[in-house]
Amino acid sequence: DKALYYFGVEDQNFDYIWFIEDDVLFYNEDTIVRIDNQYTNDDLLSSSYKENKNGNKNCWHWHRINIQYPPPYYQGMMCVVRFSKKMMSCINVYAIKNKTLFFLEALFPTIAIKNNLKYNNPVEFNKIYYRHNFKGEIINMNIFYHPVKNLNKHISFRKY
Repeated sequence: DKALYYFGVEDQNFDYIWFIEDDVLFYNEDTIVRIDNQYTNDDLLSSSYKENKNGNKNCWHWHRINIQYPPPYYQGMMCVVRFSKKMMSCINVYAIKNKTLFFLEALFPTIAIKNNLKYNNPVEFNKIYYRHNFKGEIINMNIFYHPVKNLNKHISFRKY
């Protein structure tokens, strides 16, 4: 929430901004630069998402989420995302109008799709999982891996 506030209100001097959780492994900053150069006009980049067509509250975490849009709603793993200035603006408009935000795994894809933003799920996000144990993986320098909870493994994976 603090990061969304900071970049949505305090410092809007950017074209794109990345939000990356600390358990996301990527080789180095060239990974991000390469993706930025491929997707120059997209408002949201993330791993794939699922649609909740009818607003069904009986699955996933939907019963805990109050969204001020009519269905359909969307959900996905949002541990690594890239936003455009337009995406940040849409989040701000929602927050100001509704005086709240909601669970980010639903917030980001739902805001993007409801506002007809350009939303892409690049192949570089295909190793984003809810739970996974990466063991002995050969790390592809061009993609993201999640979760890698042990930060020491980030170092060892990069070496090999």
